Amino acid sequence: MTDSEPIAYRELRDPREIKAFSDPLRLRIIHLLLDRPATNQQIAHLLGESPSKVFHHVRYLAEAGLIRLVETRISGKNVEKSYRAVARTFILRPDAALLPESRIAALVAELERIRHDVLESAAAYENDSPHILRRIARLDPDRLAAFHERLDALVRAYWGHAEDHASNASRTVLTVVTYREPAGNLAESEETGGG
Repeated sequence: MTDSEPIAYRELRDPREIKAFSDPLRLRIIHLLLDRPATNQQIAHLLGESPSKVFHHVRYLAEAGLIRLVETRISGKNVEKSYRAVARTFILRPDAALLPESRIAALVAELERIRHDVLESAAAYENDSPHILRRIARLDPDRLAAFHERLDALVRAYWGHAEDHASNASRTVLTVVTYREPAGNLAESEETGGG
């Protein structure tokens, strides 16, 4: 692993890091920089955004420490700077004292990035649609902890090793969300039987 390679994961606790992570465009920039370094111009081109808009967000991400400068090249009169994400996975661990609005903004940004990625995947791979599984169950805290433990073991079995570089292997994303059902949805799910 070179110095420009992202580390496996990084926990985000600081409000400035969480704010940097809580913007859909910045999340798309981070996602792009997971695989390879890119310049501001390359990022703007790949995301279909203006270079000035991307420059602002790249600078913000670099100042927050979520991406880093990995190469500077002089090309004629221009200075090209390549950036790379500092980690492959970012785990939000906001301080309990952080305002609820900040925690919700981070969640909204992450869900927006997931939505964007799933829609792009569905458009790009018509014969390999995303698989969505939604279930509702009543789980006491012990059963939920047991479920998370077994799920973690299953994920480690498939995603816990170095990426498969076989010619037919593609990058596959797994997103699993467990959450307590909002109080307003309880009556509806009990009537329909859930999931």
